[in-house]
Amino acid sequence: MPTHTKSISLTTPGGQLSGTPRSYTAEAEINLDLAFTAAQTNTAVICNLDISQLKSIFILSNTACTIKTNSTSSPDATITLVPDVPYNGDTDNTGPITSLAEDVTRLYVTMSSTTGGTLKLRALQDPTA
Repeated sequence: MPTHTKSISLTTPGGQLSGTPRSYTAEAEINLDLAFTAAQTNTAVICNLDISQLKSIFILSNTACTIKTNSTSSPDATITLVPDVPYNGDTDNTGPITSLAEDVTRLYVTMSSTTGGTLKLRALQDPTA
């Protein structure tokens, strides 16, 4: 079964603080590795996420981008990413999962960079719950 292991740490001049790594397991994993050319708007990406079965989600882009779910004109959720700062949710940190609100069938990605960029998504869910 696929597993995501996540940990959080903080480094300061006074030393480092580290949380205990947490692992999340599910029956299925969704992996997207997407490359975008300069300044694309509302590029449709098929991505099926059952929010009630979602155990972990991690989205990372190397450039600023906006992701709308299910619709460009009236999205169920809008995620705004800054470069190299992940959107990260799991069963211990449910805010990012509950903010999605509805099951996802499509992502609409807008890359604001004039040079393009990459978007990576990893999600764990149990499809047979």
